[in-house]
Amino acid sequence: MTVRATATLTAVLTASLLAVTPPDASAQDKPDHAAPAQDKPGHGLCWRGKPECGSFVITEMGALYRLDDYPFQGDPSRIYLTFDAGFMKNLSKRHAVGLTGYALAGGDISRLGIRPRYRRWLSHNSSVDISPGILVSGEDPAFDYDAPGFVFGASLNEGDLVALTLETEYARYREYGDPPNVSQYQSRSDWTIRGGAKLGSALGLAGTAALFALFIYVASTGAFD
Repeated sequence: MTVRATATLTAVLTASLLAVTPPDASAQDKPDHAAPAQDKPGHGLCWRGKPECGSFVITEMGALYRLDDYPFQGDPSRIYLTFDAGFMKNLSKRHAVGLTGYALAGGDISRLGIRPRYRRWLSHNSSVDISPGILVSGEDPAFDYDAPGFVFGASLNEGDLVALTLETEYARYREYGDPPNVSQYQSRSDWTIRGGAKLGSALGLAGTAALFALFIYVASTGAFD
C-alpha cells in the first residue's frame, strides 16, 4: 500500500465516521402507527446493529483473498484489506438500508468508493447484507485505473461482530503506448472475485485503529524511505 493511497483511504474513512451522530445506547421503542407494533424498530442510534434499533453505525474491517488469477503480466498480491464506514437505518425489524464509504488496499492496488447497502435480518443476531457500489478511484501497478469501477458484495453477519463475505469487482484500465505513441492507449478490463471475513462494530473499529497505528509506527522508522 502506497503512502498516498493510505492517506487518501484514511481521509475517506474519517469523513464517513464524522458524518455519523454519536451512538445512543438507549434505543427506546416509541409509538408508530405506520407499522405493526411487533415489527416496528425503535428510534435510537446504536453502535452495534440490532433489529430493534432505529439506526446503527457500520465500522467494518475485512481481509479478502483473490480467488481467480490476475489476467495481465505481473503477480500482484492476492490478499487485500477492506474498510467500510457509514450508517444504516432499520425500516422494520426485518429490513434496513444505508450507505458506507468503501476502501480496499493490497500491495500496490487500492480502491476507493461508496456502497449503498441493504440488510435482511434473519434473527436478532444474524443478518445478510447486499452492497453494490461504485468505485471512484484506484491504483494499479501495471496500468492507469479508469474510473468508475463497480463492486458487488454479499455478507453473512453474526452479532454484527464477525461476517463471512464474498465480493466481485469490475475494473477498467488504460494501457498507454511506448514513445512516440504515449498519448495513445488501449482499454482493458478485469473481473475479479474475492472471499474472506470481516470484523464489525467495535471489533472492526479496533482492528482499523490498530492497523493505522502500526502503519504510523512503521512510517516513523523510515521504512518507506
